[in-house]
Amino acid sequence: MIDLLLRGVAIGSLLAIFASTLRNRAANAPLWTFRLFCLGATGFLVFGSAEISALIGPVRHVMRLLSAGGVGYFWLFAMALFSRHPLRIAHAVPILAMTAIALPGPLLSPAGQLGTKIVYNMIEILLVGHVMIEIWRNRTDDLVNARFALRFPFMVVIGIVCLILTGFKFAGLIGFPHHWLMELQAAATAFMALAGASAFTQERPRLFESAAVPKPSTEQPAPAMTPSDQHLMTRLFALVEETGFWRQPGLTIGVTAEKLGVPEYRLRQLINRNLGYRNFSDFLNERRVTLAKVELQDPEKARVQISTIAFDLGYASLGPFNRAFRDATGMSPRQWRGAVCS
Repeated sequence: MIDLLLRGVAIGSLLAIFASTLRNRAANAPLWTFRLFCLGATGFLVFGSAEISALIGPVRHVMRLLSAGGVGYFWLFAMALFSRHPLRIAHAVPILAMTAIALPGPLLSPAGQLGTKIVYNMIEILLVGHVMIEIWRNRTDDLVNARFALRFPFMVVIGIVCLILTGFKFAGLIGFPHHWLMELQAAATAFMALAGASAFTQERPRLFESAAVPKPSTEQPAPAMTPSDQHLMTRLFALVEETGFWRQPGLTIGVTAEKLGVPEYRLRQLINRNLGYRNFSDFLNERRVTLAKVELQDPEKARVQISTIAFDLGYASLGPFNRAFRDATGMSPRQWRGAVCS
C-alpha cells in the first residue's frame, strides 16, 4: 500500500510537470528532452507496479516501452543542459541500446535475464557517472543565473539518487537482495518528482534555453543598460581586449569577476543578457579565435607551430583550441592557414 501511494504521488507530480512545460512553445533540446525524462520516469513507475499496470489496460505497453529507456532519458536531458555542443543522432544510442536490452527480457531464460539485467545496470551506472562528470566540468561556465542557481543542485540530487538506486539493483543481481528496494525506489522518485514540481511548474522561461546558441555581435553593447552596467562593460572590454588578461590558462568567470572587483553573479548577468552568451568559455573563445585567425594568416608567423599559437592564447592543450576554432570557422586551424595563405 505504501509503495502504491508513493508511486501515485510521483506519477501525479511528473504528469503535472509535463503539462506545465506545454505552455512553453520553445522547440529546443533542453525542453523536449526534459519532457521525455518526465514520460520515461512515469513509465518506470507505472510498469514497476502490477496494480497500476492492470488499471491502465493496453496503455501499459507504452509505459513498458518508456520504462525500458530508463536512466537514458535522464542522461539525454543532462547532455542537452550541460553540453556546450548540440545534440546529435548519436545521443539517442544509449536509449535505443537500453530499450533493445530490456524489452526481450521476459522471453529469455533465467540466465539470459540475469545477464541482460547486469549489462543494463552497468550502462545505467556509466551514464549517471558521465552526468556527474559533465556537471563538474561545467560547474562555473553557465551564464544564465536562474539556470545556474537551480539546475545544478537539482541535477546533482537526481544523479546521486539514480546512482544509489542503480547500485542497489546491481547488488541485488549479484546476490545481495534488498526486499525494500521497491519502496525505496518509489520514495526516491516521489521526492524527486515533488521537488521538480515545485521548481519547474513555475514560470522560469530561461531555464530551458540551450547551453550553446548563436551569439550576437558584441561590437555594440545592448541598449537599455544602466550607467553602472555600461561602466562595467567598458572595464570588461578593456580587461579582455587591451591587457590580454584573457590569455591566462584556465581563466574562469570567477577569476574575472574578482579582477574587476564585482560579484560573480553580476558579471554573469551582464555577459549573458547584454552580450547574448550562454557560456563564459564561448565569450573567451570568440576573442581567442579572432586573434588566432589574424596570427594564422600572418606571413611572418607562417613557420610558427599551431600549438604555440594555441598555448599563447591561453589554451591548455591543442584539442580545445581545435574544437573552438572549428566551431567558429568550420575549418581546422591548419585548413584555415592553408586556405588564406595559398
